[in-house]
Amino acid sequence: MVVLSLAVAIAFSGPEILLNFSKLIKYMFIFLIIVGTGFVFHELGHRTVARAFGAFAKFRMWPLGLALALLMSFGGFVFAAPGAVYIYSYRHLSREKNGLISIAGPLVNIFLFFVFLLFALFFTVSFEGLNAFYLGAKVNAFLAFFNLLPFFPLDGSKVIAWDKNVWLFTTIFSFLCFLV
Repeated sequence: MVVLSLAVAIAFSGPEILLNFSKLIKYMFIFLIIVGTGFVFHELGHRTVARAFGAFAKFRMWPLGLALALLMSFGGFVFAAPGAVYIYSYRHLSREKNGLISIAGPLVNIFLFFVFLLFALFFTVSFEGLNAFYLGAKVNAFLAFFNLLPFFPLDGSKVIAWDKNVWLFTTIFSFLCFLV
């Protein structure tokens, strides 16, 4: 989570932030809270739905994904794939159940987008001229959209295999949320 927060801090402010330690720590702290909230609840969404279907969901870290996130942040983009949740079950999971487990994470991020946006409307926590709650909304919309990309092991690959219409709707909706 710390590496991902560092990557977002660099992408947000540019590589020159590495020269200003106090600013770097401040940015990392803010992004640790924002990204951490979105990431942890995203994964808990998968786990909750998996358990409802009698399956197990286990997060597996992907060190290459963390390295890519850090490397790409110098170009102003965050490759937000520090790992993936893998679903295990003693009995066969239908494509529908696997799709529902997979879409749970992005739906949690869309929900968090609205929670952060609601807070941004009523409270101002200033961060470099931006409302930190608004930033939280943007980050969660991005996490939902990114995770819905149809490439394995991202959630979108399993959602599109289950239902192309659900995938298309949630992908477009999360992208529109990001544009807000």
